[in-house]
Amino acid sequence: MSLDQTTSSALRQPSEIVRNARLMLGTPFRHQGRQPGVGIDCLGLVVCSIGGRARELDETDYAGVPDSIRLQVALDRHFEPLDAGSIHDAPAGAILSFAVYGDPHRGARHLGIKSDRGMIHARHGARNAVVEVPISDAWSDLFLKAYEWRAQ
Repeated sequence: MSLDQTTSSALRQPSEIVRNARLMLGTPFRHQGRQPGVGIDCLGLVVCSIGGRARELDETDYAGVPDSIRLQVALDRHFEPLDAGSIHDAPAGAILSFAVYGDPHRGARHLGIKSDRGMIHARHGARNAVVEVPISDAWSDLFLKAYEWRAQ
């Protein structure tokens, strides 16, 4: 799958977002990557899974992790916050934000997509690829907010 194929279509439904994210399973993690099957990071996974106007959310001007303030502003501008008290309350297809350093005051530093089996995210580290994993207590503790794509 090429980037053009995933970003050329219109607004995605939640089931399409999950399906598109699953098509990228196994894609190697690549910092600032936006090429499904070649290399992708957490923001690239979201942008490529949603497609269309999600390119407005995209940025690649960040160091090791996205700047939490810029990322939070972009999420709030392009997505609708969902009333999800916990990560388990978020529906499949929701965009999940996490404080990866365990400090929610530092803001969102990692993104994932909620699926019916857990979550899909571009993992840097041991697996170093796009993976679908059950939602562990550790991820639940880092969860900040769930969003849905805002049709504009």
